[in-house]
Amino acid sequence: MRLTNEIRKIIIKAAMHKAFDARDKAHEKASTALADAAYQHEYGAIGKIAAKLPENWCCRDNYIKIEAAGFSWHGDSLARDSLRMSKTRPMPNYQYSNPVKIGGAHPLNDKAQAVADEYQAIQRDKDELRAKLNALVYSVTTTEKLLEAWPECEAFIPARVPTTRALVPVELVPELNAAIGIKAKRKEA
Repeated sequence: MRLTNEIRKIIIKAAMHKAFDARDKAHEKASTALADAAYQHEYGAIGKIAAKLPENWCCRDNYIKIEAAGFSWHGDSLARDSLRMSKTRPMPNYQYSNPVKIGGAHPLNDKAQAVADEYQAIQRDKDELRAKLNALVYSVTTTEKLLEAWPECEAFIPARVPTTRALVPVELVPELNAAIGIKAKRKEA
């Protein structure tokens, strides 16, 4: 079977998922633990009081925004600064404009740095593996050649080949021919 770009992307995505699923889940768990700890440290006592208020009395969110080394709002090469908590909690209205500052002597600084460092390590390892996968998968043109080079990839090759072909509308052909100035060929029966 011919390797299309779409099939190559499916193979690479499946291999990346296999390689990083457990690590991504462990990082997500550590990130959630950090978010919960940051909430407890910053809003613990007030949060308990606010939790007793009626549902619409104050805003509630399941994300907490932090400001710490290794975190960024856009999250490209740095960990995202909006961390998902394990549950929705009452939050102050100003939370997004005034994030929890974690640094220096803050009791959560080491935990935050461990989460940020692991995020960066995962991204670096993903980039390296993706480059290697791209080099191998794009070096061959058929699944047979790919299996010769890398027999273990069989599990990543899709059983059903996705077919996404662009269909040219029939009425478009005469318009194109007229615009270009060519005569249409007659179809023989």
